[in-house]
Amino acid sequence: MRRLLALPLLLVAACAAPTTDEEQGSSTSNMSKDEASVAWGPCAYTREEILSTVSAARGAVITRGFAWLDEDVPFSSSARHGGYRTDCSGFVSMCFELGAPGKTTREFGKAGSGTSKLSSYDDLVPADALVNPGHHSVIFLGWNDSAKKGACVLEQSSTKNDMQFRVRMTTTLKNDGFIPVRSNELANDTAVYAPNEATADDGSGATCTPRPLRELCLAAKTDDGLECGRVSDGCGGAVDCSELSGFTCATGSTCRANKCVAPTPTTPTPTTCIPKATETLCREARVSHYVECGSIPDGCGGTVSCDDVSSFGCSTSSATCQANKCVPTTCTPKATATLCEEAAAKNGVECGWIADGCGGTVSCDAVAGFGCESGEKCGRETNRCSAADPSTEIETGDVKTLPEMSPAADEDQGDENEPEMPKSAKRSRNIRPGRLQRDPERDARQRPDRARGDGARRSPSTTHAPYTRSFVTEG
Repeated sequence: MRRLLALPLLLVAACAAPTTDEEQGSSTSNMSKDEASVAWGPCAYTREEILSTVSAARGAVITRGFAWLDEDVPFSSSARHGGYRTDCSGFVSMCFELGAPGKTTREFGKAGSGTSKLSSYDDLVPADALVNPGHHSVIFLGWNDSAKKGACVLEQSSTKNDMQFRVRMTTTLKNDGFIPVRSNELANDTAVYAPNEATADDGSGATCTPRPLRELCLAAKTDDGLECGRVSDGCGGAVDCSELSGFTCATGSTCRANKCVAPTPTTPTPTTCIPKATETLCREARVSHYVECGSIPDGCGGTVSCDDVSSFGCSTSSATCQANKCVPTTCTPKATATLCEEAAAKNGVECGWIADGCGGTVSCDAVAGFGCESGEKCGRETNRCSAADPSTEIETGDVKTLPEMSPAADEDQGDENEPEMPKSAKRSRNIRPGRLQRDPERDARQRPDRARGDGARRSPSTTHAPYTRSFVTEG
C-alpha cells in the first residue's frame, strides 16, 4: 500500500488573468518567456512524479493542464480552445471542467462556481488552485521543497509568456493576495502519496516495479470508479487504461476525469431572417393590395406599421383604418368622374384604379378623357400612360359600328362626314372578334391634347365627346 506523504505537498498552478486588469496584475506580464522561466526556475518534480502522488480524478485535472502546455496554447482573453477562453481563469475552468467558456477569477471560491475556498495554504493538494480575484489564477501541483518556499504551478501566464510549468515563490503568492481554492468535485479527494514509495528514506536502494496494466486499472476502477484514461503506476509514472478492453468510451463519448461523458446535444441555429425596410414593404403592399394604412407582415414573422411612412396613414380624424384602408365613420364616395378629375389635378392621374376615399376603388378608364391610347399601357403604381412593348401593339382590322351603338341608340352621333371603314380590311392578330377598340383618328380630332406626340396635359375643364365604340369583325 502506498504511504501518505508526510512532507509538504507538490503544487500545480493554473492560468493567467482574462482581462487587462488581470494581466497587469501578473508579475510576469513585463517579462519575456525566457526571463519568466528563469525568475523562479523549473519545478523539482516531473509531471510523472506529480501524477503518481494523487488519485485518478486529481490526475485527470493535472493531465488536462499539461495538455495545454504540450500544445503551447497562446494566451488570449477572447480566443477559445476546446470551447474555453485561453486566459488564466479559462485555463483553470478547463482543468476543473466547470463549463465553457469558463468562470472568471472573481467567481472562483463563490457559491455556484463549482469551487470552494480552503482555510489555508496547508490544505492545498495537487490539482487545487491559487486565485488572486480580479487578477490571476494558477493550478497548484505541489510544494517544490519541504519548507514550502516555492510552489510548482501550471498557468496561462500572459500574452508574452503563454503557458508555463514552473515555480512561484510562496511569499509572493501570499503578498499578491492569492487564495487557495478547490473544485467541489474533489472535495473529499485529499489523499496524497509519496512520489516514489520504493525509494523512501530507508537507504535500501530498492527499485520500483509497476504492477501489470490490467491490475492497476482494475484497482483504480474499484477504488475510484475509473472508466477510462490514465492512472498512476505507483512508481512515478502513469499508464493509459484506454489500451484495455472495458476501459474505452462508446463512440461519440469522451473521457473526462476518468469518466466517459456523452456529448452535449446542440440546438441548430435558425436561419436569420432580415425584413426589408418598412417604406419598401408598405409601397409594395400599396401596389399589390392597395394598402393605405395600418400594419402589414414584414415577411419574417413580424409586422411593420405603414402609418409611420410618408403618404400612408389616415389624414383626417374622422377616418379610421379598416383592413388597411382609411374609411370615414360615415362615408359616401364622390362621383367617379369627380374623383378622377381631382386625382388628375393633384397627382397627374391619367388612367387605372384609384381609391374612392371610402375604402374602395374606382376605375378612371370608364371616365371620358381618361384611359390610355392604343399601344400604351397604364402604370399600376403611377396611374400614367406610357408606351407599351411594340410586340404587343394592336393592328387595325375590320371595324364596324356595333348595332347597339348606332346613332339611334347612342348619344355619340360621331362626325357626319366620317367615312366608313372598308369591309375587307386585314383582320387583327391580337384583337378577338367583338372586342371594343378605339378609333385613333377620331380620338386625335376630338382629343387633340391626347394625340400621340402632344405632351400637353388635358385640362380638367375641357369637355370631350365620347369615344366611338367599334369592334373587329371576323373578316
